[in-house]
Amino acid sequence: NMQEETIDVVNDNNHVIGVEDKTKVSEKVLTHRAVDVLLVNSKNEIFVHQRSKAMDHHPLKWCLFVGGYVSSGENYEEAAYRELEEETRIKTDKLELTGNFRFKVEDDDFFGRFYKFVTDLNPTIQKEEIEKGLYVPISKLDEFVNNHRIKPSNLFIYNKFKDQIL
Repeated sequence: NMQEETIDVVNDNNHVIGVEDKTKVSEKVLTHRAVDVLLVNSKNEIFVHQRSKAMDHHPLKWCLFVGGYVSSGENYEEAAYRELEEETRIKTDKLELTGNFRFKVEDDDFFGRFYKFVTDLNPTIQKEEIEKGLYVPISKLDEFVNNHRIKPSNLFIYNKFKDQIL
């Protein structure tokens, strides 16, 4: 069996205090680090995707960003580039840091970094994790968000950084 990904567990100051398997971090709602990347093209359209029905968390909800956990020993930027490549097959060194935040709810708790990437390369989606992807014009993003079930952390980020997104 594949060795499970390990994740740095952090305290309320975002300092690493331990390492745990991804499953345990999720089950015990341990504080960790994560990244989210906004993909936007030159026509001002944002790439959004629907999570696979096979996903443990938030199946079939929509994501406005690509991203995931920061692995143990990895920094935020490395995680952002890795997740972007894993989820879209796009390799780049042109991510722009938009901001930092903490997302803390009953079933999730992480210190996040939010990046933006402007590209006209089309994502090749990971079939195991993504049902479908599509582009939404930025001018229609509010409407999209109001009419779809959005993954909670993505909704939080969208609302927090709306001025920088729209």
